[in-house]
Amino acid sequence: MTRIVPGLAETTPWTLPTEIETDEEDNTAKKNIAEYQSQFNSVLGEYNKLINDCSYQGINLLKGGNLKVVFNEHRSHVFNVLGQDITAAAIGLNEASAQYLSLQTRQQLALNSLSLAAQSAQSVLSLFS
Repeated sequence: MTRIVPGLAETTPWTLPTEIETDEEDNTAKKNIAEYQSQFNSVLGEYNKLINDCSYQGINLLKGGNLKVVFNEHRSHVFNVLGQDITAAAIGLNEASAQYLSLQTRQQLALNSLSLAAQSAQSVLSLFS
C-alpha cells in the first residue's frame, strides 16, 4: 500500500509492509534453515566416512582401537598406541547438534528481522519530523 506523507513532496511515496511479505520472508527463512540442516548432515556424513576409512593393519585408532608396536624380535620393547573414538556420535555431533544449529539460525534471522523493522519504523518517523 503506497501512501503520500502530508507536507512532503507529492512524489515521495512510502510502502507499508504487508502480511504477504512477512510470509515470503518466513518461507525463505524456513528454506534457508532446511538447507543449512542438509549441508550440516552432509558434512557430518563425510566426517563419519573419513573416520571409518582411517585404519592401519585393520585397526582404526580414530574409532577407539589400540595398536601394539613391537620394536624387536624378542618383544622386549613395546609401544602401545591408544586410540580414541572421535566419531560424530562419540563427540556429540549428531541430530541434536543440527537442531541446535537450526535454532541459532532461526534466532539470528529473527534478530535481523527485528532490526530491519526498527530501521523501517525510524525511517517512517523521520518523515514526520
